[in-house]
Parts: sequence; structure tokens; C-alpha cells
Amino acid sequence: MNQKLVTTIISTIFSFVILVPLSFLMNKFINKSEQSFFDFFEERWYIFFAFALVFAVYNSYFKNRKSN
Repeated sequence: MNQKLVTTIISTIFSFVILVPLSFLMNKFINKSEQSFFDFFEERWYIFFAFALVFAVYNSYFKNRKSN
């Protein structure tokens, strides 16, 4: 497999694992939400996955590009 692709996949998973609990805790304490983690995850997992994927792809493919 392509090394950049493997790095992107690992970065996406790592970002997703960090982003979801952090967002849940922020929602819980800032908004004083009574929602459980599983309900929170079920409603919003695709949004966090999209953010993590965009972040990982940007960091792997576009961040170090030189402009002409």
C-alpha cells in the first residue's frame, strides 16, 4: 500500500478517537447535556468522521505543497 494512504488512515482513526470523546465532554459540561455517550455517538459519528477525514487528507496531501 501507498505510505501516504496508510498514514492518512491512521491519522483519521487517531483524530476520530480523540475528537469524539472530547466533543462529548464539551457537550456534557458546557451545555449541561443529559445525553449518554452512545446516544451522542449514534447521532453525530458521521460528522466527526468527516472532520477527521478532511483533517487527515489535508495534512497528508495538501499541507506541504509548494505554491507556484
